[in-house]
Amino acid sequence: MGRFEKGKSGNPAGRAPRVVEAAQRSVLLELFDERAERRVIAGMIEAAAGGDVGAFKALYERKYGKVKDVVEEKNEVVVTVEYE
Repeated sequence: MGRFEKGKSGNPAGRAPRVVEAAQRSVLLELFDERAERRVIAGMIEAAAGGDVGAFKALYERKYGKVKDVVEEKNEVVVTVEYE
């Protein structure tokens, strides 16, 4: 007979909390106050305006969500964005 019972979850309590990641996130939030965040975003805007595609993509996805699908039709580009 197999190790698992049919129809029963092998992990009924679910995934254990990620304590280390939560701690790292809280430390980062403490380091970056609102003014620092605005400076970082201003720097990203400058970089994007200067042609940094990575900065542009990060800002775009932060505001509009990740691009889900791009379809080219007769000199037109249709972009589908999925919001979270």
